[in-house]
Amino acid sequence: MPASLALVAGVSAALYTLAPAGWYKLCLDQPEVCAVRHGDLVPTLAMVDAVNRRVNAAMAPRREPAGADVWTVGGKVGDCEDYALAKRAALIGMGVPSGHARIATGRLKSGEGHAVLIVTTDAGDRVLDNRTDRLRPLADAGFRIEAIQSAADPRIWLRAAPR
Repeated sequence: MPASLALVAGVSAALYTLAPAGWYKLCLDQPEVCAVRHGDLVPTLAMVDAVNRRVNAAMAPRREPAGADVWTVGGKVGDCEDYALAKRAALIGMGVPSGHARIATGRLKSGEGHAVLIVTTDAGDRVLDNRTDRLRPLADAGFRIEAIQSAADPRIWLRAAPR
């Protein structure tokens, strides 16, 4: 099993890493965003697709200045992690447990840093990316995961094993 799929499946629990700096600041300012949310709702592809499209349409992309790492929930503009946070908040608000809606950070094929939301649905794991309305299976995301939130606790981040 590739390291990225093992991380999503929660197999590589021993590979801890630091969360992005913006996540720590967000957790200090809004601890409820970072709390474990329990529940039994496994979202359908239709539910996840609707959230992905709604957030992508509602927000306008805006890059942060070099060196800035501000994570914001619920804004009208933002960069990739702000989109991921908005989608995560919407799904959790619908009753999806936090372990089924995890932010992942890593690199695009171009080498640029990027963040997405990985959601465990009734049809398997899907990547929600602000660059497209299409839900993609993890293996087809064009994204190499470097770190992802733990399914057990979103305040804990796991790193991908080197390939």
